[in-house]
Amino acid sequence: MKPLGWIAAVFAAVCAAGCSKSARPLDAEVSKAEPCGGRSVQVVTFNIRYGTAPDGENRWENRRQMVIDLLRGYGADVMGFQEALSFQTEQLQEGLPEYDVAAVGRDDGRNAGEACPIFYRRSRFERLDWGVFWFSDTPDVPGSKHWGNEVPRICTWVSLRDRRSGQVIWVFNVHLDYQYQITRQKSAALLAERIKQWVPAGCFPIVMGDFNTELTNPAMEPLLAKDGLHLADCWRTAHPQEELAGTWNDFGRQVHGAKIDHILIPAWAKVLEAEVDRRQFDGRYPSDHFPLRAVFCAEMEPALEGLKSENGG
Repeated sequence: MKPLGWIAAVFAAVCAAGCSKSARPLDAEVSKAEPCGGRSVQVVTFNIRYGTAPDGENRWENRRQMVIDLLRGYGADVMGFQEALSFQTEQLQEGLPEYDVAAVGRDDGRNAGEACPIFYRRSRFERLDWGVFWFSDTPDVPGSKHWGNEVPRICTWVSLRDRRSGQVIWVFNVHLDYQYQITRQKSAALLAERIKQWVPAGCFPIVMGDFNTELTNPAMEPLLAKDGLHLADCWRTAHPQEELAGTWNDFGRQVHGAKIDHILIPAWAKVLEAEVDRRQFDGRYPSDHFPLRAVFCAEMEPALEGLKSENGG
């Protein structure tokens, strides 16, 4: 499930076309009225808590409609979930029919085990390709694990072309291990390596999910450092001094903890909005994590845009 050879060449051509100044959006008038010339994207990441957990009054069947209503209210363009069992993904699809989905279970690459689904609005995006890889020494082998983690850990990815602007975005949705630092370190390094190898210049990478670690943890360096991918977290960019940052709430028992869920985009990109949604509904939280929502400009890197201008592009 890896783009290679002529496929990579096609991706590169598509990305270049999408970032070209001469590429006319499909709805130019609408794009002019919107931020970023129609290239603003709203993204949500949300660990929904696996549906067979023995959570008493917070069990999935008591939260399902609350979660669907919450997500529908966002009207997001792209959403990534973690801990979704196959029946939860199916129920979310039924409740959110305007989205298409990319997902497989982590245990067998089909339906077994938790998934990291990516939902994307089909009216806005055309899917170019998608896949899943495992955080292991054999990342393309379903269910593989080698770095001390007790359960398989995966990344779901999808490449999407914006029907309005022509811009191509690559979305990566992850759920890293919660127990072992070495597992998180190796997982983040593999993720950064694959993004570097796969995402052509001119395409816009988005990395989101439950990282089970804070931004300051050394495991995040391959993704955040200037000599790595040089990504930045949308929420922290928008709220650099905010102390209340936690995203794991343990169904309300831990609301001031660490921020372990992130939406990462290129550090130069403009963030328009970002929030950790801490709302309760009828006295209950939708999950044991807070949803994280961001709106940003999915535009071409300024250096690349300047280079195109110099070359008459």
